Amino acid sequence: MAVNEGNLDSVQAYDSVIVTAGAMQKIIGISGGGEFEVQVYEFKQENPQVYDEQFESCGWSVSSKKLMSFKGKTGLTLKQYLREGFTKGSNDISEALGPLVCAISTPEFQLKQVKDFITRLRKVLRIVPTGFKYTIADYFKSHLGQATALDQHVNMPGLVAKDVCTALNNFYKKNKNAPKNPNDWTVQQRSTYEREILEDYGVHRTMSNPTNRYKNLKTAFSLP
Repeated sequence: MAVNEGNLDSVQAYDSVIVTAGAMQKIIGISGGGEFEVQVYEFKQENPQVYDEQFESCGWSVSSKKLMSFKGKTGLTLKQYLREGFTKGSNDISEALGPLVCAISTPEFQLKQVKDFITRLRKVLRIVPTGFKYTIADYFKSHLGQATALDQHVNMPGLVAKDVCTALNNFYKKNKNAPKNPNDWTVQQRSTYEREILEDYGVHRTMSNPTNRYKNLKTAFSLP
């Protein structure tokens, strides 16, 4: 996933949202309640001392309403403040973003990110493609297949079931004798079938740059 989103310590402030951070590039939203804000709020409950040292003492805070602020600045005011004097792609030191990089680089917060990744993957694997009876875990046994579904879920979670459904429908139109229950596929069939489904699904996912992102994943994980 890091090849498409970022490393555990990645922080960016050039998107339409205020900030994206971490391995899943979770967001600080304009109106609060973004995934990163939720993550930091949970971290505050789980590791209050580290939160105080790494976030609060450096100007960052999160409220009980999952609204993050830097030195009292929130929303559009914060978004504008973080971008003042910087251009897209700039790696110059930022008074606000520097401490944020340090905060999410701590072992405690990195562990939080890994746990959240695992939780999200499990959620993705339980998704049932629209109109089908079996889960994504039943269709995609390979690391590549599961990573491809997770990759879309990070960006467009509501469209995973639909897009996998489309790929499955295309597959079964071409392979009318293939067992409808993927658990009945033989070892040889699974390798062939999953590869065909993935090669369709990977590049046709509804998200930004699906082809390049899938290519990156194939570099990290081999085809089934």
